[in-house]
Amino acid sequence: MQQYEALQWQIDQERQSHKSENNRSDTRAAWEAYNEAIASLETQKQQVWENLRREDRVLAGEIQVNPPKFSYENLQN
Repeated sequence: MQQYEALQWQIDQERQSHKSENNRSDTRAAWEAYNEAIASLETQKQQVWENLRREDRVLAGEIQVNPPKFSYENLQN
């Protein structure tokens, strides 16, 4: 559970640091790097969650809803 929470903390920190910077001047490459970093952390967090579910019978009985996937192009439109 600590690993899961640590990954969520990293995601929150990444989002906060990106939000606090002046993002209007960011290039497409900077946005793609940011999105890839978040996606990687989210994937790691999902893997930890799946491991937790395998180990915990209570969690294993819960329904897991997968979040929708958004791409940068969809957000621009």
